[in-house]
Amino acid sequence: MWLINIPVVLIWLWQALRARHPFFFTTANPTIPTGGLLGESKWEILRAIPKAYLPATTLIQTGTSAQQLRQQLAEAGIGFPAIAKPDIGERGRCVVKVHHFGELWQYHRHMHVPYLVQAFVDAPEEYAILYWRLPEQSCGQITSLCIKKYLSVKGDGRRSVAELMAHNPRASLQLNRMQQQKPQLMQYVPRHGEEVLIEPIGNHCRGAMFLNGNHLIDDQLTAVFDRISLAMQHMYYGRFDLKCRSIESLRQGQFKILEFNGIAGEPAHIYDPSIPLYKKYYTIWQHWQILLRIYRVQQKRGVAPMSASEFWQYVNRYLAYKCATDELTD
Repeated sequence: MWLINIPVVLIWLWQALRARHPFFFTTANPTIPTGGLLGESKWEILRAIPKAYLPATTLIQTGTSAQQLRQQLAEAGIGFPAIAKPDIGERGRCVVKVHHFGELWQYHRHMHVPYLVQAFVDAPEEYAILYWRLPEQSCGQITSLCIKKYLSVKGDGRRSVAELMAHNPRASLQLNRMQQQKPQLMQYVPRHGEEVLIEPIGNHCRGAMFLNGNHLIDDQLTAVFDRISLAMQHMYYGRFDLKCRSIESLRQGQFKILEFNGIAGEPAHIYDPSIPLYKKYYTIWQHWQILLRIYRVQQKRGVAPMSASEFWQYVNRYLAYKCATDELTD
């Protein structure tokens, strides 16, 4: 990860020199700490999104008793299955699907940090949509639409799921983890042509494939996110991770937003294997240009970037949180 991000750091440094401030990008989302680069609370961000677009979600604090946990789930209207994930996290760290209260309680007992429980959205399609808008303008742009394909294998009637994964370049990277987490599924021999879902979390680090869906962007879809963005106070740049029934339901505004990622929300379509490496970095360059454009507008409006001392406070908070979740993944 450090190697492939060296060009990204260089892009940031160049834009920072042009802006004459290292943290100019924080003005893109001034109500989110660090603009959403790191250390931000998912719960606080979700509360800024119109409720009609959100699945039932609640924040669980450490030290919550079993009775309190049951009561909190009931008050939020959350049943099972559900998704549990750290309030501050990245790249799918400690995100799990829990099927009953016993699994959630086991997760709770091992968590040393606050976490979210979110109703599982049973919809077949997941997208990541990066949207931006200049302050004081009512219309913005969608510059990335990523189609997420969950990790799965197709049966041949002879080999087990583990054997099928071993012969799949992408799935083989998840084999050791799956053998520990889902040993029964690994022994299952699917019928010929049967597709077996291995990982229900649409994260690159969990084996999901990200595909370029930019051809699906149109004015109707952009108008939907214009309305959502206008309802979100002082948030002008970020990526919506969402689930829906189909692309048509997406255009109709019939979907549920799982997360909103600010500055750290990359244009995820660049991970499509068919896109050349130089185009991936060029796209990242274009999006840092957008952040600089937003900063120029915010600068004229008197909106100041986060100071160095404030920024490093959140860096330290993030590192402490990361250490706590690292212990859970060891």
